[in-house]
Amino acid sequence: MPRRLACLVILLSSLARAQELPKSFSVVVTDNKGNRVSTLQRDDFEAVTRSVKHAITAFSGTGSTAAMPRRIAVVFDVTSATLSTRSNSVDALRDFLGKSLRPGDRVVILTAGQTLTPLSPWTADRAEIESALQRARTSASQSLAGDRAAAEKRIRELINDIQQTPNTFQNFDTLLEAVRAYASVVYRDTRQSIGLLAAATDLFPARGSRNALVVIGAGLSARAGADLFQYLDTIKSQAERGQLGPALRGGAARSSPMSESSAFDLTPILHDFAMEARRKGVAIYALDPEMSESASSHVESVSMLDRNAAFSAVANRSDGYQMMADDTGGLAFLARRPSEALAEMQSDLDAFYSVTVQPSIPLTAKDSIQLRAKSGYKVRMTPGSAPLTPDDEVRGRVVAHHLLKPDTNDLGISLQAGEPVPDGEKRRVPLKVMIPIKNLKFEQNGDEVTGAFTVYITTGDRLGRASKVNKQTQQLRWPAAALSAAGDRQLTFAVDVVLEPGLNQISVGVLDDRSHATGYDRVSI
Repeated sequence: MPRRLACLVILLSSLARAQELPKSFSVVVTDNKGNRVSTLQRDDFEAVTRSVKHAITAFSGTGSTAAMPRRIAVVFDVTSATLSTRSNSVDALRDFLGKSLRPGDRVVILTAGQTLTPLSPWTADRAEIESALQRARTSASQSLAGDRAAAEKRIRELINDIQQTPNTFQNFDTLLEAVRAYASVVYRDTRQSIGLLAAATDLFPARGSRNALVVIGAGLSARAGADLFQYLDTIKSQAERGQLGPALRGGAARSSPMSESSAFDLTPILHDFAMEARRKGVAIYALDPEMSESASSHVESVSMLDRNAAFSAVANRSDGYQMMADDTGGLAFLARRPSEALAEMQSDLDAFYSVTVQPSIPLTAKDSIQLRAKSGYKVRMTPGSAPLTPDDEVRGRVVAHHLLKPDTNDLGISLQAGEPVPDGEKRRVPLKVMIPIKNLKFEQNGDEVTGAFTVYITTGDRLGRASKVNKQTQQLRWPAAALSAAGDRQLTFAVDVVLEPGLNQISVGVLDDRSHATGYDRVSI
């Protein structure tokens, strides 16, 4: 290839990469008193990345964005939210939803414990919402293994045992190992809670709505066991001074409880979850109405209670909620009445700007667009509903449909499952996916027509457990006359689906590769 032509090809490739797709954002602006500002115009904003300005190509204020439908998912954390918190939150939600829901809005109510449990479908039906709220109010609380009060009690018992046992082989390292064990359990439980919230974000549609996830609970640890490591650090100081006896003095000097706590840091996992929610266009609003009642306030004895540990417990409890809200453009409401928190959230939903930005430079994975209000107001922003590829969208929805029944089926597909056949510990299910031929798009090519569709299949259960998504693409090439004669007939895609032990649902999505129309259905075995 001639040198000048090669340079031209490279230049054209660079220009193609520079043509970034437009980015859309939902933006809330507040003044220094926290009041929403809804009177700004396009020229009052600027968009920048690394000091490089981007063009704002589309802009609308609250007057024209008011018609945008909203999707609101409410998750009650039944492992941490007290019955009092849930009761007060249900009363506030009933009032909030009664005042704020508009035509086109949809709500889903869920509880998160050992699993994520939908109490309603996506709905605007007042009776369905009321029934779900009442079930959330009365749902049984679920305990996780990481009991802070029990862990501190165990530390005191170990100290007492070591002090009273002559020639014991136990020392300060014994206490440290007990705190490590507690932190490991909290780390596991918190990761599970984050995973359930991630599953809740999968329930949102991919496009065309203002999405809000409301989390009601008693906080989420950013560093598992940090308060107990802080508590142990105070004990270390006492042990080094000989106040707890010679056995506990052993190992105390070389121990570093606060350094140990870094091994249980959940901050990267929280940020990753929040960034994925942001990518899906979901703003998180987290409510901890009883934050002041920290775990440290419930211990049986306060004789050894460390003020630093008490402060660490409260701060650590709030950090997770604050991170999720900050990273997604939502808000964290700590130690505030649910009615006040939901009133502020309603202001966000009612008074926001829609801003579309055309990047003027290629953006790397680490780059972000920052919107600033020239007047110096505070700006919170959530990306518009994620521009997912059709493949990503169908993959996410077939998994989400294990929790919620499909609510759209543009292709009109249906499923027929045969009798399961034992296959060792598994079951093999013959499945037929029926697709109305008239709903598929074909392209004329002489005397033939061509088309294609992709079938996505995942197995799971109503608790949200799901297998990996398997997909198969089917190419179609028919005589044009055969298509004309098809009428209302259906095309059948047959496949054997293997169910792992304990799974009893098959969720299917079909994507028309030509029109990108989709169809969804689910069958229980």
